[in-house]
Amino acid sequence: MRSTRLLLSLTAALAASCSPTTTTPDTRAPGAPTRQLATLMSDGSVSLTWKNAPDGDLARTLVARFLPGGRARKPEGTPAVGDAIGTDGTVLFLGLAESFTDLTAPTTCGSVSYRLWSQDTQGRWSEDIALIELAPGATTPPPSQPVTQLSAAAQGTTLVISWTTPPASSGFFQTTLVRKVGSAPQSLTDGNIVSTTMGAQYAESTRTLAPGTRLFYAAFSCNACGRCQAMPAAVSFTVPFGADGGVSPDAGASVDAGASVDAGASVDAGASADAGASVDAGASADAGSSDDAGVPADAGVDAGALAPPSMLTATLSPDGQRVVLAWMNPDAGGFDRARVTRALTEVPASDAGAPVVVFEGPATSASERVDLLLPSTATTGRTYTYTAASCSTAGCDASGATATLTLTLKQALRGGGYSVIWRHATADVCADRTNLCPSTLPGQTCAQALSGMSADNWWRTCLSDSPSCTTTARQLDAVNSANETMAVRTWFSTNGVTVGRVLSSEFCRCFTTAQQFMFGPTVEQRQELTYYVHEESLRCARSMQLLNEAPAAGTNTALVSHAGFSCPTLDSLAWAEAAVYKPQPPSTRACTTVGSCSADEACVSGFCVKPLLITRVPALGLSGWSNLP
Repeated sequence: MRSTRLLLSLTAALAASCSPTTTTPDTRAPGAPTRQLATLMSDGSVSLTWKNAPDGDLARTLVARFLPGGRARKPEGTPAVGDAIGTDGTVLFLGLAESFTDLTAPTTCGSVSYRLWSQDTQGRWSEDIALIELAPGATTPPPSQPVTQLSAAAQGTTLVISWTTPPASSGFFQTTLVRKVGSAPQSLTDGNIVSTTMGAQYAESTRTLAPGTRLFYAAFSCNACGRCQAMPAAVSFTVPFGADGGVSPDAGASVDAGASVDAGASVDAGASADAGASVDAGASADAGSSDDAGVPADAGVDAGALAPPSMLTATLSPDGQRVVLAWMNPDAGGFDRARVTRALTEVPASDAGAPVVVFEGPATSASERVDLLLPSTATTGRTYTYTAASCSTAGCDASGATATLTLTLKQALRGGGYSVIWRHATADVCADRTNLCPSTLPGQTCAQALSGMSADNWWRTCLSDSPSCTTTARQLDAVNSANETMAVRTWFSTNGVTVGRVLSSEFCRCFTTAQQFMFGPTVEQRQELTYYVHEESLRCARSMQLLNEAPAAGTNTALVSHAGFSCPTLDSLAWAEAAVYKPQPPSTRACTTVGSCSADEACVSGFCVKPLLITRVPALGLSGWSNLP
């Protein structure tokens, strides 16, 4: 009996060992990579590291780089290195390694980002994304030359710091001045930033400082993105005893070689802080934060007949991105600080609002972004008046030194912040076969009704076969469209006007026009701009919504679409003619859906919004791009 039971046990064990093993199938996508990190290298490259997802069937990790304003989209299939992904994204790496160095990071003042996905052996991509976002301007090199001849001199109770800026050819754009008590600043964060200016002088009162206080100033040479040289010029000054300035400034001219500012600085996943981050503080306070504030309540207070500032100038920076303001402060008296305001005068007259405070402090220079201003056009004249007034502890005078500035359209577009929409170039070859759309579309668009059918996407064809015209869509005239797009392309490139994003209809005549402009960014084909086949009744409102999306700083957005619908201005554009718009803040009128506002408005975040029409520009002719002032 015992031997029989033993035999049965052995038989059962043998059967179990020979039975096929059953495993639970993996039905889940892998997780995203983790512990992602970017390190900015001294040669301009970006070193990326991460930890792969721990999934047992991991096939690869994908790393993609996105330009400023780029939009991520989960990969489809298995793309190759160099393929486009999402909006303004490029695949850089595919594999199982856990590091990669980007040797071709673009130089831009915007924020470059990296996205990482995981893919398993069954082709599924992770739903989550590992994000690395660099600080704005982090990929731009700092200037190659430093600020020199830094000096400190007392003029009564005013301390004047002066220096010599390097040439613009070195990449220099502005000086960042850092002050510290007791020792020389070694970096941008080692002390207080008191001025960021394109000028070569800074002044402040010493009346509130204790005699004998030793101040150190470090002047950093910075580029247009705010990245600065690691080695600043430095000088020190000791606050005198007595009103007559009994102690002289220290003879501590340009000496200190501070610690490295940004070499090899690490940027953690998702963080935007970086030693090379754009500085916008101190003396060159940006007017972007005060544009809706107006002049404070103490404006116009009798400050005791103060002498006003003098020699106020308002000019554009070499790259056209900022308005540079400079003036001389009065000496002694009750002067405590200067207040600089900006006021707008329009012709025909309009309610331009109250003056805006651009700067307030003891410095003698400041700047603000050009994209805060509007150009003067043939239909609306615009002049900005800057006023530098003296202030005391009692308040600020209402008048002072003045300077005026009028922007041309060319100058405004160089500063960025506009949406320019073109009707496609001359297209008189064949015709659109709109009869391919079903005659009745209950609850569907033409594109939805034709999905998967032989006539699907008839509007995207680029076939141009005149005179037989078997093509299903109207096409560009090769000669005229080439002349029109060349005129636009030449003007933009010659005048240094940057386009950061290009949107187009899905019709070939539109996206080919956009491609022939050669603005740089990948053309995004958008249903909102496409004629007839999508929700045509909402095309105007959706076009306005796109026109009101603010471009990345210092750039403009280009759009190419059609006429052929009821939409103010856009419905009357000629072939290759453009309309220039300025995005505006939402109104106070609530809305619920796209199209629930006026015909030339969009519904954004629950409120109606209307981009401001600046002007129209034909491609050719006396009023065309090539003849703009």
